[in-house]
Amino acid sequence: MDLTRMPDRRRFLHAAAVAGSGLLVTSPAVAVVPATLAGPVEDLMREHGVLRRAMLAYRECARRLRQGERAAVAEPLHRTAKLIRRFGEDFHQRAIEEKFIFPTLLEEPPPLSRYPAILIAQHEAGREHTSYLLEVSARGQMASGNVRPALRAIGSFIHMHEHHMSREDTEVFHRWRQSVPTERFEYLDAQMQDVEQRMIGPTGIEQAIAEVGDLERDLGIADLMQSTRR
Repeated sequence: MDLTRMPDRRRFLHAAAVAGSGLLVTSPAVAVVPATLAGPVEDLMREHGVLRRAMLAYRECARRLRQGERAAVAEPLHRTAKLIRRFGEDFHQRAIEEKFIFPTLLEEPPPLSRYPAILIAQHEAGREHTSYLLEVSARGQMASGNVRPALRAIGSFIHMHEHHMSREDTEVFHRWRQSVPTERFEYLDAQMQDVEQRMIGPTGIEQAIAEVGDLERDLGIADLMQSTRR
């Protein structure tokens, strides 16, 4: 196995698995990640985590828009939409899910066989919302007449993708992993890694996480304790 072709996170997990097999000497107190946990399904769900955090930024932008903070919201709203377009829609959805994941579902019995058409239609609808938000928040400004349509676009995007990603996390990715033979799965994994290297680079996921973290700090929602309710 050529570890130099693996993204950084995949190399780490592989090394941890090797350590657990006794090939490396480790402290017995160190938790070892099983090899079965490392792979494209984990990557897909981590990418979903970035998008869910971006949608939290959208929610905060919407809250501030309702309070009349157009001038302060336009810039972080634009950055959020750019992240969703580049990382979520161009890379995660079009280059990975639509090319490698969804075709396998067509061979499954209903309702899974109907999912690709629905999920792709939702991808396209989401792109329309993103394009609108990018347009109305360009140059760090937003006209008063665009506030209500922007709120509708944010709300529609979040509502659709909450359902969309939850269904993928609980059914689509699991079934894809089960239905693809091991040799084919390894081939697809290598192809997906090549796409990742080409489109976002070896540390693309970490950069996306850092970017969404910056958005959270700028919007005042970075403190995880803020979301705690008793």
